[in-house]
Formats: sequence, C-alpha cells, structure tokens
Amino acid sequence: MKSILLFFFAFIFSIYSNAQDNFIEKDTIYSDENDQIIDKRVFNFKHKSSLFYGIRFENDTVVLNKLRFTYLFGEIKKTKKNQIFKLFSQRSAVDTTKLIVIHYTDTFKSIAEFPKNNMIIYNKDSTSHKHISNHKQFIKNHKYCIKNFKKNKKANVYHFYGLNNGHPENYKEYTWQKDHYKLIANIFSDSYKRFHTIIIRPDGNFFCFNNRKGNNIDIYDDIVKNKKWEKHKAKFKVRLKSLNSL
Repeated sequence: MKSILLFFFAFIFSIYSNAQDNFIEKDTIYSDENDQIIDKRVFNFKHKSSLFYGIRFENDTVVLNKLRFTYLFGEIKKTKKNQIFKLFSQRSAVDTTKLIVIHYTDTFKSIAEFPKNNMIIYNKDSTSHKHISNHKQFIKNHKYCIKNFKKNKKANVYHFYGLNNGHPENYKEYTWQKDHYKLIANIFSDSYKRFHTIIIRPDGNFFCFNNRKGNNIDIYDDIVKNKKWEKHKAKFKVRLKSLNSL
C-alpha cells in the first residue's frame, strides 16, 4: 500500500507540474484510512470522531488530506505469532508470557544529533507543533517510562528502533532494541507508517496507539493493564462500521 500511495502522489504531481505556474490553483484531495478517495463531507465526518485524525501532504499544486487511525485493534495469525514470539525471545529477550508494550522510533538519533535545548517546532500555518527534546530530557523521559511500567505487573515495556545513527544501545542502565528485519514496522503499520505504541497479548491480539484524541487515553490505560480488552475491541468495530457506512 505504501508504494501505491507514493505512485498516486507521483501521478498527481506529474499532471499538475506541466501547467503554467500563473494559472495553477491548488486542488484538494481527501482519502480515507485505506487510501481510497472520498469526498470532503465524508472526510470531515470521520475526522470529527476520536477514531481518526488527519495528516496533510502538500506541494505547490496539490493538497492531500489523509485519515489515519488514532488506535487500532487486530490479531496476529497463530503461525506468524509463533514466529514473531520466537524471534522476540531469542533476539531481544522479550517475555512473551506477559503483555508486550513496544515504544517504537524509526531513527534512533546519535547523542550529537540532539539539540542543546528543548525545542518546539510549529508547522507552516501554526495549527500544530511538536516537541523536540535534548538528550538529557530524552533520557529523563525514558527513565520515567521504565519506572512507570515497573508498577505494572501484567506488562513489560520495550523500546525498539528501526535505524540507529550511532546512539549506544546500552546507555547507563537503559537498553534499546533493534527491530530485526523491520518486523515490527512492517506488521504494525498502516499504508502510511507504523504506529508509535504497540501492545501485544500472549494470544496474538494486539492494540496499536497513535493519538490521544478524545477519550483514547482512557482506552489505552485500560488496555495496558489488560482490562476491558474485549469491550473496547467490540466498541471499536461497531464505531468503525458506523463511520464507514456513509
């Protein structure tokens, strides 16, 4: 699906790039979570729910607004689950008898790549922003995460990365794990990219989390304690069916 989306961008951009700059008016396109083109009304209806959030792509001629899940329930088939759990145990010392909580970063920056001070970066129109931590704050956040999960007897947290730009895998008393063969990134992702937080049960059921919109953090708090899993999963399916009925 990622290749389809990239091809779509290239195709659209190539069409408009031949037009004269003085006569170009940006066209706005809307797509759902499966990269299907939808109208603005449907996009806005789904976007208002806590089940979706939007991401925006733009060049000089085209704007694409795409929906992504804020959270997602799924299940790994038994054969694949056994293969994944075996790799987790052998390569990363993951305890597969408990809830597996994975915090994932695509690129693990070297210490030198962190800014000297904490920063806030705003997008072009200042409608959203992101926080960039310096290395000291990064380690402090990591320490808090580990400490917080020590109180949870039903789950263990692991920090995985896709690419390492030179940061030690073991720094002080903390450890980060490589995502061998990009297994996690490939399985727990949508057509755009992988989810930031993945929670996997020993039976292969999983929960992916990306965004704190609405009451999503309450759902996450239950899931990470292995509470009300089936209730939240059932509600997710009902809400998704309703939103996709338009």
